[in-house]
Amino acid sequence: MELHERFARGDMSAFEALFRAHQADVYRWCLRIVRDHAAAEDATMDTFHRAWRSHAHFDPRGNFAGWIRRIATNLALDHLRAAKRNVPLEPAPGEPGARERVAVEIAVGAAAAQSTGVMRRAPDAASADP
Repeated sequence: MELHERFARGDMSAFEALFRAHQADVYRWCLRIVRDHAAAEDATMDTFHRAWRSHAHFDPRGNFAGWIRRIATNLALDHLRAAKRNVPLEPAPGEPGARERVAVEIAVGAAAAQSTGVMRRAPDAASADP
């Protein structure tokens, strides 16, 4: 029985062989996406964990390298999205440009609040014009 068939049936030794064969490539691929060694290591481990959990969905006639790379891509992109959502709203004390950034955020917030008020009044003003 071929390695890919054994993996699809849940053979742990086949999975270990595929892990050893593809780990470095998956790591390099993740690193190209996330550009952080620790995040790339995490994404690599998560990729193989997800691959093992999904072994029954793998088609042994398919391309394992392409399948594992797609899993890695999705997880690396998830990491980038999560990192983007976790950007601190307030700068750390003593951080360069902290005062300026706070001033800009206050000005933007005030402008947004003002434009919201204008937009709320706009329908009333439009209906008053003949």
